Amino acid sequence: MDLNMMPSYMSRDEYEMQLYGVTQKTVVTSVKETFKETLENVLESVSNKLVTKYSKECIDDFKTALLNAYNNSIEKHTSNLEKIVEECFSIDPSFLLPEDEIQLDSCDQNYEANLDKELSNAKNQLIALTIMEEKLKLLVEEISADEGIVDELLALKTITASLDVDYAELAGPLDRSTSTLVSLLLSKLSLNDGNPQDVISGATDLALLDGQCYFVP
Repeated sequence: MDLNMMPSYMSRDEYEMQLYGVTQKTVVTSVKETFKETLENVLESVSNKLVTKYSKECIDDFKTALLNAYNNSIEKHTSNLEKIVEECFSIDPSFLLPEDEIQLDSCDQNYEANLDKELSNAKNQLIALTIMEEKLKLLVEEISADEGIVDELLALKTITASLDVDYAELAGPLDRSTSTLVSLLLSKLSLNDGNPQDVISGATDLALLDGQCYFVP
């Protein structure tokens, strides 16, 4: 018997949608969009606290620089994200949904053995779902620890050092407080909260001229 029992008229994406209600591609896209949405909301909150201290142009420059750094990091880690999702959502070639079983040859003597294999695969799938949470958490922390992001956060720390602004309060969701960006994202993905990685390291230069701030490569 051909172990690839998936209906020939359905693509793998269509079969994933029929089985899970989502495809690997939509899961990857959703994780990336959730990350970006969470970051944008955090930056909006930071901007509202800085608006009385700096010009809108300066704040917009900071937001753009940090968003670009995060987006670049997310794209660099996309292949890792895809691998994590594939581990969890891949469908064994021998798996067949009940509604498609009618297509099987009624004389197939191997079908019961294949059912045992499907049950074993389903158990492995549950294990993969559990592992996926921890792997996604580590991936989010890797993205947040990207060198470009570290540099931009250090620039923010430099700005607040010259102002009457508490950096820990201001950048908590972006740095090390209990309400970190990592925790916010994982909670949106319904994953377990974890201790964020310390991302404040590295260096960048900041020029302050006439109330304006300029990031220097």
